[in-house]
Amino acid sequence: MHRFIRAGLFGMVVVGCGTGTTAAPTAAASIDGQYSLRSIDGASLPARIIDQSTIRMTVVSGSFSLLSGGRVTGTMDTRVEVVGASSQSQTTSFSGTYSLAGNSLSMTTTSTTS
Repeated sequence: MHRFIRAGLFGMVVVGCGTGTTAAPTAAASIDGQYSLRSIDGASLPARIIDQSTIRMTVVSGSFSLLSGGRVTGTMDTRVEVVGASSQSQTTSFSGTYSLAGNSLSMTTTSTTS
């Protein structure tokens, strides 16, 4: 089951995260720092990232750090529901890269651990 869950987390897009400032970052401004996850693919948390007939996965909360060189690390708390079984909560750590386009932050995970 862990392999399936990791595949669901690969290539997530995060939108609307920030520090509350209204000014757009300039080319010289650094966005490095720690953030709370607020939405995934435009859906506010909790956000369902897998919705199939036999399994559902919902991201409940998360946080991440933007590091120099476009690197990112973080954790996500998820709830997994499998038909015929009780739901389970788990925390997944991830690392990868990020890019910023306007107010949208895109992250691509390169590794995950549960």
